[in-house]
Amino acid sequence: MAAIRVLDEYTINKIAAGEVVEKPLAVVKELVENAIDAGSSLITVEIKNGGIDFIRITDNGSGIPADEIRKAFERHATSKITAIDDLNTLKSLGFRGEALASIAAISKVECITKPSDSLTGINYTINGGKEQELKEIGCPLGTTFVVRDIFYNVPARRKFLKTPVTEGSYITELVEKIAMSHPDIAFKYINNGQLKLQTKGNNSLKDVIYSIYGRDITANLLEFSLESDIINVTGLIGRPVISRGIRNYISCFINGRYIRNNILYKAVEEGYSGYKMVHRFPFAVLNISIDSSLMDVNVHPSKMEVRFSEADRIFSLLCNGIRETLKENDIIPDVKIEKTSTQPETFIKEKIAAPEPFETNRMKTIKNNENTAPANEYVRENAAEYNSKKSVTVQDTLFDISGMKHEEKKNYRVAGCVFSTYWIIEYNDEMYIMDQHAAHEKVMFEKFMKKMKPGNAANQILSPQIILTLSQTEADVINNHYEDFVSAGFEINHFGGNEYAVSAVPAEIPGISSEKALLDLIGMISEEKNISQSESAFVEKIASMSCKAAVKGGRRISDREAYELVNSLFELENPFCCPHGRPTMIKMTKYELEKQFGRIV
Repeated sequence: MAAIRVLDEYTINKIAAGEVVEKPLAVVKELVENAIDAGSSLITVEIKNGGIDFIRITDNGSGIPADEIRKAFERHATSKITAIDDLNTLKSLGFRGEALASIAAISKVECITKPSDSLTGINYTINGGKEQELKEIGCPLGTTFVVRDIFYNVPARRKFLKTPVTEGSYITELVEKIAMSHPDIAFKYINNGQLKLQTKGNNSLKDVIYSIYGRDITANLLEFSLESDIINVTGLIGRPVISRGIRNYISCFINGRYIRNNILYKAVEEGYSGYKMVHRFPFAVLNISIDSSLMDVNVHPSKMEVRFSEADRIFSLLCNGIRETLKENDIIPDVKIEKTSTQPETFIKEKIAAPEPFETNRMKTIKNNENTAPANEYVRENAAEYNSKKSVTVQDTLFDISGMKHEEKKNYRVAGCVFSTYWIIEYNDEMYIMDQHAAHEKVMFEKFMKKMKPGNAANQILSPQIILTLSQTEADVINNHYEDFVSAGFEINHFGGNEYAVSAVPAEIPGISSEKALLDLIGMISEEKNISQSESAFVEKIASMSCKAAVKGGRRISDREAYELVNSLFELENPFCCPHGRPTMIKMTKYELEKQFGRIV
């Protein structure tokens, strides 16, 4: 065996740097977090070539004193903690004191800094961990870091970096997340000379989201808040209509720090269960406050992972909070008919509606018409009607079953059916279009879920019993969820070897009493990796089988059946989405129709 040697400090620093600085993203993260900790109200991030060649972070924070600049670049030098116990009360984003030393070890760094109590600033240059120059200069308050040629002296690491476009996309996402976590700070982000993001720093989370995601998402956000003895949460969540095919639209911040945590992600997704389509993920930006003693942020050098000491309670609180917020708000999609270029220009000009938030162009148009009395009257009337309509939710009217008298529940009219699928329902000044298949699915699903409550499940005896030959994975599903199967109304027993006998099935699930249907159900449950994280997930998977018997689109049902379906749907706690998350209905107001037909100008 070769002789054991102690590595020199230069080599040690470069190895340690690799743990903290894996890519340009890590450099930006560490320096921006330091800028936030320094009390900055304005931070500019500029990168070139994906951050591989050039990164510049400028802030107006407290700066670094001249006599501490060298110490700041030493390993484990930090102003954030003094002892291990300080991690229990940590409030800063950075704390290990590894960032600057690690960045300087694998790049060329220039630091320009000036504290508020100094007349001049300091320009400090350090390449590959070796000091090059330290001199006094004139500069504004705050700190600027310029980082060039990442991994120039560690080619083995540099060759594993992805393309500049990919590395730049990582940084773009990070800056967006940090901007959302600190809406009180004005951020400017420049990529290859182009301004990509600029926020106002006016403490409006909605303004930041608009800057990043645009109008469509911003117009479909709901205020969210949660208070408990262990966590407090504020933020914005999206209506199900803006769900996406990836999880990137869920952003969680704990005590101001952007965190990736599966418990939080799953809690949000489970909260949307029944409101979104399968394999679609919601939009949420959540700022979570939690006692530092209940979590560990020292899990990974990137500090983007966290462990909770009360993970189950946090999951339950957040999940239920999301569900209650959705239940209390209007989430039926509105039908909005956009203007088209085929309309005469004069007609389009006449149809000036009240401006949506952030519509600066249309605000200017209205302002330009201030001297036109009829236009002013028209705008004021439309604005009043627009605001009044926005302030009343569907739950306050049609679906507020708890406070609605029996006679009021009948205050709607089924006007007819189109395409043997969609039923038109008139209610006051609103028109609802109901999908008969989605609505019937929802009614059957909820009926089964009620039957599934402990002691309520009814079953039907199979004669003869069905013998299933299962793989080990399939058998594990039966064994791991045996109590759940029994609670749902199944009777399944091991029959020897890899065979299981099914002697009873739930009475409420049509078509389940066949070998193929049972195997399909077991396979569906086995593919759901996170089913054990929720008490209701298993039941919902089984209940979704009941949807197969729902009336299909294209099959004409009678008016009487339609009325019964509407009545059953409106009596549900959540009538808005089918079990797969598709909307059961959409709505359009009388105002929208009259506007399209030119009755309202």
